[in-house]
Amino acid sequence: MFRKYAAVVFIFMLFVTSAALLVHFCFSRLPGYGMPKMGLATGYLVAAVVLGALESRLGRWLLLGFACAWWGDFLLMGPKDTFFLAGLIAFLLGHVCYCIAYATHGAKGRVALVAYAVLAIPGMVLVWNLWPGIPAGLRLPVMLYLAVITLMVALSFGCVGRPGGWLLVLGALLFYLSDMGVSSHAFGDAHMEPFKKLVALYFPGQYILALAIPIARRAN
Repeated sequence: MFRKYAAVVFIFMLFVTSAALLVHFCFSRLPGYGMPKMGLATGYLVAAVVLGALESRLGRWLLLGFACAWWGDFLLMGPKDTFFLAGLIAFLLGHVCYCIAYATHGAKGRVALVAYAVLAIPGMVLVWNLWPGIPAGLRLPVMLYLAVITLMVALSFGCVGRPGGWLLVLGALLFYLSDMGVSSHAFGDAHMEPFKKLVALYFPGQYILALAIPIARRAN
């Protein structure tokens, strides 16, 4: 057990070192909210480990997703365009990890399929409103990202009835809504202003997913 935790600490130190080097060579500076933001991001990584993420398949995949999200949080603070795309890819990989986590936790395919069909509707409405503001080079990645995060939420609904299922749903939904806020902030105009506030739901969503880990371990 000590070796597992030592490995996590070592990997996290690599995260911090790599981030520091990126700031030094690629960023002019971190924004004023950078340290608090990354402190909260580090918190959900630590919380996941403390709550037993290393002891279950769901937990390990969620932890890997949290690691990708940590990089997404960091990269989105960098210079726009290149770093925005890198941050988008990091979060995309994180959602893929969440999808695998839910699948290994026994998500029901039929429930997930129905949920996906329903969730696709607000997603398409959002894209319709944001489309004029999305740069041509980002339109395909944004559409791919939307498809994957919608699948992630749909699979969380497939876990209802499994240990920790409703916490997984709540965490996934808050993440989904917060991404609506991020995309509205990045690509929306004045009439999307109310949606921009949804970004505040991101960290609660991540911590709720971490809280689901010890409950979900009952399935193992």
